[in-house]
Amino acid sequence: MEADVEAYYDDSSALSRQAAAVLSGLWRSVDPGDISGSWRVLLPDAVAAMVAAQTVAAEFADPYLTQVLDDADTVHPMVDVGGMVGPIEQLLYRPAIEAKTAVGQGMSANLALRNAGVKLATIVHTGTADTARLAVASGMTARRHASGYYRFLRAPSCSRCAILAGRFYRWNAGFRRHPRCDCGHRPVREADSSLAFDARKAIEAGQVHGLSKADTKAIVEFGANPAQVVNARAGMYDVGQFTVTT
Repeated sequence: MEADVEAYYDDSSALSRQAAAVLSGLWRSVDPGDISGSWRVLLPDAVAAMVAAQTVAAEFADPYLTQVLDDADTVHPMVDVGGMVGPIEQLLYRPAIEAKTAVGQGMSANLALRNAGVKLATIVHTGTADTARLAVASGMTARRHASGYYRFLRAPSCSRCAILAGRFYRWNAGFRRHPRCDCGHRPVREADSSLAFDARKAIEAGQVHGLSKADTKAIVEFGANPAQVVNARAGMYDVGQFTVTT
């Protein structure tokens, strides 16, 4: 099962990177002297690339669920791929607005475009990953034998995700994520303590970032509870909101 989970997230991560590369390539063609106009011309291609990435991300869900739940012989409804793709044209236009706003505040057009390009890449990464998560969650709903999931995390990771990972969540529990979060569902038939994640050990091993020196010392040297030190909800949003906030 571990290999199936790793392979799924390798494929999903590669898909997000490819989509971000395509849209970043389009963004580099934006005219600094006509940010809105030139991006509007490129926007249909950007939307098409994003929709394609989201569609493929959603299509990964059924084979993944079949593998990790070992239910190839079970008949169940297929994930509705079309329902996984959110309205994204306005979302993809937002970097142009932010770039123009920055220019209006005195920033050079080239720097404003570079900064907005980073935001665009974040939108693509997060939007593609959210679609994958929604598809897996939908697939679990259709499989009555999927009692829940564990939050799958790849270290090194941020402190918020580290203390949420390795817990058993019921199949209908919401999934909290932040921009560029690469955590995902690991569906199971029943709770399995062997899938628990030890946040303290990860922190001691230097695999958790985002903690202050004082927080790290409190956890490592004084035995503080990581969950009490870290505010896991800060900057986290439920999957289903296609808005990306930083």
